[in-house]
Amino acid sequence: MSIFHSLSTMNTWFRALPFVVLTLHAEPLKVVCFGDSTTAPRQGVVTYCEALQKAGDGAAIYNRGFPADTTARARARFQRDVLTLRPDLVFIQFGINDSAIDVWKVPPAEQPRVSLEDFRQNLRYFVDSLQSTGARVVLMTFNPMHWTPKLKELYGKPPYRPESAGGFDVGRPEYLAVIQQVAAEKQAELLDVNAAFTAAPGHKLQDLLLDGIHPNTLGHSITTSLALPVLESALKRKGTQ
Repeated sequence: MSIFHSLSTMNTWFRALPFVVLTLHAEPLKVVCFGDSTTAPRQGVVTYCEALQKAGDGAAIYNRGFPADTTARARARFQRDVLTLRPDLVFIQFGINDSAIDVWKVPPAEQPRVSLEDFRQNLRYFVDSLQSTGARVVLMTFNPMHWTPKLKELYGKPPYRPESAGGFDVGRPEYLAVIQQVAAEKQAELLDVNAAFTAAPGHKLQDLLLDGIHPNTLGHSITTSLALPVLESALKRKGTQ
C-alpha cells in the first residue's frame, strides 16, 4: 500500500469521525409517564409506558406513576420525579383518585379527595412548569370504571349508584371536563383515553380492566395506540433538530 493511499484512507476516516462522535453522544428523547396506579408498573401487566419503551427506539422512558396518588400528592414529588429529569415529552394522567369519595370511611366522606378547583390548579401547575422548560405536555383523561363485588362492598353507597352500570363514575365527568379545559387553555395536547375505552370495538369495559379500576394489558394497549403517534412525532422532530 502506498503512502498516498494510506493518507487518503486516514483523511476519509477523520472526515467521518465528527459524525461518529456526535452519534455516540446523542441524547435520547426523554419521556416521562406521570400518573397514579393506572400508570404505575404492575406485575403481569404491560403498561402503556412499557409498550412505548419497546416501540420507541431512541427514547428513554421513565414510569413515574405512583399507586393511590392524587394530583395533590403528586405535586409534592413533581420536582424530584419529573422536573429533575429535564424531559422532552411528558404524559400526564390523573383523576380517578382525585375524584373518589371515600364513602367506606367512618364516618363516610362526603366530598372528593381533591376538590374540582384544586384539581384544576394542580394540573395547571404541572403544565405551566413543564412548558416553561420547553417540554411537550400531553394530558390524558382517565379510563371509565365498572362495578365488581369488592367495589360494591366498599363504594356501594350514595352518591354512588351500585344498581347502575355507570354508577361508579358518578361525579367523574366534571373531572374529565377539567382535564379537557386545562389542555385547551394551556394549548397542551389531549388524549381522550376515556372515550377510547368507551368506544373500543368488540370489547366490553370489563374486558379492559383488571379489577374494575385498573387497565389490564389490553386496556393499556388502547392507551398505547393513542400515545404512540405522539412519541413517534417527538422522535422524528428530535431527529431533525
